[in-house]
Amino acid sequence: MKYTLTVIIIAFMSMQTIFGQETSQNQKQSFETRYNKKLIIIKATQDIIVDVVKQLKDIHFEKNKAAKELVTEAFVTLNEASEYKEKYLKYAKEKNWEAAYNFAEKYWQSQVRSADLLFRAKKILKTE
Repeated sequence: MKYTLTVIIIAFMSMQTIFGQETSQNQKQSFETRYNKKLIIIKATQDIIVDVVKQLKDIHFEKNKAAKELVTEAFVTLNEASEYKEKYLKYAKEKNWEAAYNFAEKYWQSQVRSADLLFRAKKILKTE
């Protein structure tokens, strides 16, 4: 009986190790997949930002103090986010998908904040 219990415990621990490794491998693959999907979202978000900036320039946002402050803050946010972009590219090159994904997510969050600021500036100018 004593040996049976020991064998069962060892078998259980082995299964945990085996399944733990599979989970770990699936998570790595999952992070790689999420990273690649996030890059598509980052590209689409950047396209929107570029389009809104063009529209703001066309309607001379700089003439409105509040709009100018929002646009300036958006650019500051994007400039600060460049650190995240450098890191996600670095980690992707190293195939550290979890870190690459996490920094890509931080970069995208900065893009969203910047886009929000730009849209608010655009709204201010449209209500004039």
